[in-house]
Amino acid sequence: MIAASITVIVFIVSMLMAGRIAESRGRATKAWIWLAAVFGPLAALTAWALPAKPVPKHAGANGD
Repeated sequence: MIAASITVIVFIVSMLMAGRIAESRGRATKAWIWLAAVFGPLAALTAWALPAKPVPKHAGANGD
């Protein structure tokens, strides 16, 4: 019973971490939260290991 509780806590923390990491790197937050719900800490590590997405350059974004 204790092991199951610890596993649930680890998965919830992984979901929060994966969401934050994905958001800071410009990736789909909800998708990474769901991936962490399924794969646990592995998803958070993967989100951290992937490079940040480049910010698209929009015409007129800087007042042009």
